[in-house]
Amino acid sequence: MIRLGSTRELITRPLHFAIQNSQIGHPFKLINQSLEQNCQDLLAKKLDVAAISAIDYARHSNELTVVKDFAVFTTDTSNYALLFFRENLQSIERVAFLPPKSQYQLLANLVLEEFYEMEFDWTPLKEMKSVDGVLSMFPACLLEGDEALENYPKLDSKLDILEEWHDKTELNYVHQLIAINRETDDISFLESLFLSREIGMRNLMNIAKKNAADKGGSWDFYFDILNENFQFFPSEETWDSLRQYFEYLFYYGLIDFIPDIRFS
Repeated sequence: MIRLGSTRELITRPLHFAIQNSQIGHPFKLINQSLEQNCQDLLAKKLDVAAISAIDYARHSNELTVVKDFAVFTTDTSNYALLFFRENLQSIERVAFLPPKSQYQLLANLVLEEFYEMEFDWTPLKEMKSVDGVLSMFPACLLEGDEALENYPKLDSKLDILEEWHDKTELNYVHQLIAINRETDDISFLESLFLSREIGMRNLMNIAKKNAADKGGSWDFYFDILNENFQFFPSEETWDSLRQYFEYLFYYGLIDFIPDIRFS
């Protein structure tokens, strides 16, 4: 049995749709958890293959390799990392967030400090009851992932961190990679992953409807997110963007060296 680390995030579901719904024969035991936990378990050899973040790969590239034909990335708008703020705000001194720290918080630091010359403090929240409630206490808050998507229609005063990143750098942003341990020799199971993604891409509407049933909101909003905002077939441009992202991380002291991207 191949232990596959996935997540419950909307943007991961097209990759593993057929596996999750037993639409194909496959060798996987699917484990849904955070990207950060996936990376830790992959390093500890509790997983055989997993979705992880680019920053986690950069920090552990000596032990991991990337499956070249797999990535979840955006080229522009994503609505997946949104900075909500009070109307008519003149400055931002504090930004509230839900722990733990993430790749999107790191990117928000790069965008706001590098391109807007803003200095502010991060304030962790114990819970997120409503954006309005948080903004009554703090000038701004960062929402990520499915939480950002759910709150996107509720307020107009927001900044799409990923869109700003692309506008300023013209780089794609890689949200998730598929990685394996560098010592792994047999990668024949990747054929099942390729097939699962193909079936998932044909079922974006079903994925969107299931997400709307679980989270609320309009299914066509989630369909447009998957179909228009996110891409699942990386090209060399995608990997070049990732290499340049690593250069930014190194320049700001967030990683100790600029890693090579080693492919399986």
